[in-house]
Amino acid sequence: RDWVKLAVTRARNSGMPAVFWLDPYRPHENELIKKVKTYLKDHDTTGLD
Repeated sequence: RDWVKLAVTRARNSGMPAVFWLDPYRPHENELIKKVKTYLKDHDTTGLD
């Protein structure tokens, strides 16, 4: 969770997009994608890419 929070905070502070380089066809990364989508709901991402 902390790394998603860090990404959102840095994207907001820098004005740069937050990019998660994850491949949905790799089983482990597919699980991470699910977690990212869940954890992003805990943060205000208004105005972020």
